[in-house]
Amino acid sequence: INKIIVDLPYRGKGIAEQLINRYLEACIEVGIPTSELKVLPANAPAIRLYERAGYYRTGDATLRDGKPRFVYQKDLKGGLV
Repeated sequence: INKIIVDLPYRGKGIAEQLINRYLEACIEVGIPTSELKVLPANAPAIRLYERAGYYRTGDATLRDGKPRFVYQKDLKGGLV
């Protein structure tokens, strides 16, 4: 998944949370042990979403566009917790 974007009129309704949870369930179903993502430091709503979903910050990265990102991971070996 490259991006999760919820159209403005539908934000705040839990749609992104549902998408993340379904994605994580699918990862677990096929045996993926870890999920990793990168997020712009200024994207506070996305960071809150990821942290609520159980992701934790593991470091920083700079992608090809030159913009810094926070790196987050979630261990999936124990299922959704």
